[in-house]
Amino acid sequence: MSNDQNISVEILDTLSLGTFQGVEIGYIVVFIALLSAGILGGVYRTLNNRNCKQDNKANQENNSECNSVHFSENILLALMASFLSPLFLYIVDNSIVNKMKSIAFLSGEFYYIFGFGLLTAIYAERFIDGLARRVQNNEAQIKLVEEKHKETEKEHIATKEQLIAKSDLLEQENIILEQKVNRSEALSLLGMIEAYLNSGLKDHIDKAYEYIIKLENVFLDFLSDSQRCHVYVNKAFAVKRMKNSTVEAYEEALSILEKAEDECSNNKSLYYNKACYCAHLSEIDKAVDSAKKLYTLDEQLFKDLEKDPEFKGFIVNERYKNMKKGLSKA
Repeated sequence: MSNDQNISVEILDTLSLGTFQGVEIGYIVVFIALLSAGILGGVYRTLNNRNCKQDNKANQENNSECNSVHFSENILLALMASFLSPLFLYIVDNSIVNKMKSIAFLSGEFYYIFGFGLLTAIYAERFIDGLARRVQNNEAQIKLVEEKHKETEKEHIATKEQLIAKSDLLEQENIILEQKVNRSEALSLLGMIEAYLNSGLKDHIDKAYEYIIKLENVFLDFLSDSQRCHVYVNKAFAVKRMKNSTVEAYEEALSILEKAEDECSNNKSLYYNKACYCAHLSEIDKAVDSAKKLYTLDEQLFKDLEKDPEFKGFIVNERYKNMKKGLSKA
């Protein structure tokens, strides 16, 4: 085999498989096919134009399909159309580009590409105009799809916002309903506490204290200010009765009232009971101050205090008498 034949075989082998300087051989094969088709198409257009003009001259006709461009212009136009043909194929099937890299030289796919390129080169003007219109139509369709997508996205956002608003509204309604239920239960417990304390039975006092602790731990925030103060007063009273009115029981009851005093500074029941407990414990200053505070809040309840068995023995105290004289002068 001669050197020229060896070189030809090597070239054919190279064009059949692999890459050449980092470029897929298939793309090089496609380039050769389109280049050949473009040149051949340009030659055909020039010869056909010459024959068209001769026929027009012989028949004395003016066929508008005959072009007036020169050979070089025909070649350039045909090459443009030929190299634009992959774009058309890509629009039809976008996987065609990946398939091109595996096309072998002089294979069936090679002749298919060559033939298509030649056809587009021959009818270059029509092909380029048609391709341009198709690209424009695709762009218009893409814009339309994008606009629809934006509209759909806006609708989704609006729907999402509506759902969020409804969810927030439902959550608020649930909170309000829960507050109503908790307040109702708190008032029910408060009523049961009053009933158990008024019965005076030890078991009932214990049950009342149990409900008071539950009310403090769970439902206290659902009561009004005056109702919360009433809970503290009842708690002190329950502690005193549970521990059989011992000195320690009075001291613990007094401690409960003093802790609640800042929150219940205008609660007359608190100062009534505090005055009684302090009088029983001989806390003279505190008893006098509590009785004086009660007088400013409710004069009639102050008169009732003096008749209370826990306090009436204290009214003979000199300091108390002086305080009362001062109230009379005022």
